[in-house]
Amino acid sequence: MWGDGEFASLFSTTENMEILKLELNEKESFLKIENNPEDPYISFSSSGSGYNTVSSNNTLIAEVVFKFHHAKHGIIEESIIFSNQDSLNTKNGISSITPISDPNIELVEIHLSEKSTLKDFHISIVVQKGRNRINVESPIKLFHDFIQNRANSKILFSGGFGQGKTTFLNFYFNEAYEKSYNVFRVFPVNYSVASNEDIFKYIKADILFQLLGFDIEFDKSSIDIKQAFQEYVYLNPKKTIFSFLRNVSKINAQTEMLDKSIKAFNKFMEPIINYHESQQSDDEEAAKTYIKSIYDQEGSLFEDNFYSQLIRQLLERTKERNNIPNVLIIEDLDRMDPDHIFRILNVISAHYDTYKYNGNETHNKFGIDKIILVCDIENIRSIFHHRYGVNTNFEGYINKYYSTRPYVFENLSSVKGYLDEILESYDKKRFKDPRIFAHSVLLRLLLEGEELSLREMLKLLLNDFESFRITNTTSSPFENGQFYKSLRFLKNLYTSRELSLKFERLKSKNFKTSIDFQKQSAHLLAGLGTWATNGKNITTNYSGNSYEIDCDLNIHYDIIINPEINQRNHAMMPGNPRITNFSKKHFCDLVIEHLDVLT
Repeated sequence: MWGDGEFASLFSTTENMEILKLELNEKESFLKIENNPEDPYISFSSSGSGYNTVSSNNTLIAEVVFKFHHAKHGIIEESIIFSNQDSLNTKNGISSITPISDPNIELVEIHLSEKSTLKDFHISIVVQKGRNRINVESPIKLFHDFIQNRANSKILFSGGFGQGKTTFLNFYFNEAYEKSYNVFRVFPVNYSVASNEDIFKYIKADILFQLLGFDIEFDKSSIDIKQAFQEYVYLNPKKTIFSFLRNVSKINAQTEMLDKSIKAFNKFMEPIINYHESQQSDDEEAAKTYIKSIYDQEGSLFEDNFYSQLIRQLLERTKERNNIPNVLIIEDLDRMDPDHIFRILNVISAHYDTYKYNGNETHNKFGIDKIILVCDIENIRSIFHHRYGVNTNFEGYINKYYSTRPYVFENLSSVKGYLDEILESYDKKRFKDPRIFAHSVLLRLLLEGEELSLREMLKLLLNDFESFRITNTTSSPFENGQFYKSLRFLKNLYTSRELSLKFERLKSKNFKTSIDFQKQSAHLLAGLGTWATNGKNITTNYSGNSYEIDCDLNIHYDIIINPEINQRNHAMMPGNPRITNFSKKHFCDLVIEHLDVLT
């Protein structure tokens, strides 16, 4: 699914999750739900259940079985048992079925087991397919106002790498304003290693190929053979007559001398004709000939050959057909090797500015109404200063790529709202599995500190944390720590160095967060220590000081819970200040220490 607009099903201006209300009973005892691999989230709850109320001293049951068809692991089953000893009208056992967000689960089957003995058992099951999508109503309005401004014919669309720039533009042009623009896209990264002369040739080929899909009527012309003969003779009289005489002379041996005479005459006249032509002088015609040669030269600054004229003509027809503007989107500059970025930008800018030929004036070579250059301006700025020096005027270079100002794509608040909803669902499972809550703490911190792009976050969600399995090899506090599983999970997607750098940067960033760093730091301190002789407390060293951690083990999981720093037994080393209030900086330091151990 990753590629152009890889979050294509994620953006919306409304809520787009699908809610299914299903009934399971003795007559309708089987349900089947297909999973969407692009948005694989499915959750279950029940809105009511019941059975025949005839009293019985025997325990009667109804078993609801969930079969998850996994592409790698086969069928995984979970079930809920309802009994006549329960108050079924209030029991909501279905909600204890773990929501899934694994794209490898292709199908979910729900059925009543044959073991069921409750008569007339029925249950209403509410199924949520897919999460709420990211609401981009506000960013759509902001961008629409910007692009509608007639002054903005050149737009530099800037946003951080992985923030969904391409997806947003696809959503804007393909869904929100599908019939308002004719959109063409080129990807210079595909031909970044080509010569400067070839780059624009490939851009033209890209545009021509897309124009073929617009069902435009191309000019077609034909002439009969008689007319073609007459025009050729008229335009080439000497060549035609001499060729005719030579061929006639070969028909008859008596006229063979004529062919030799024609060849001798042509050889005699050739230097005379050349001298005659060299003595002719027409400055205006010479200037026109020179200009035409430059215009015909592929890749030159003023190139305007047949194919450029054809593209311009077809774009005009496309625009006039529905009276809607043409837009060219130049994509993927973020993915380009830094050595090629400015070379390609310079090739593009050479054909950007006001262009005049044959009395026509346009804002670019093809007369396109809007050209959108997609990149991260801050990334381009960094590369520019690295290449040309920090004192080189970047603004003077980059401002030729936009008409009024760069358009900075800002979608962070929408994305945070979407991901907060997911993390809240993790938080609610803290008592079911404390490691899920610990995972949400790390993700929330990375998100709030802007160390997770949208692309990274969605990849994390697609790799389902709840189904991620680890096997402890020791009973050490490190492997029993609540954060151990989360850090192991993150290391499957990042290197230890990448993760360490993220948490290192978080230490110096200022942002609001609701995370209790004192309590979470106690978890990490415990994970770095060793068990005391009583098997209940943990002793650990941090920042030159020794700490004793009071803690318990979760009865369902061998996980350290409720850790508290025992201040009475906190041994303070000479020269090292006692840390009583652990901050974000301390928490991040402890995460980095854990990552070092994992490495």
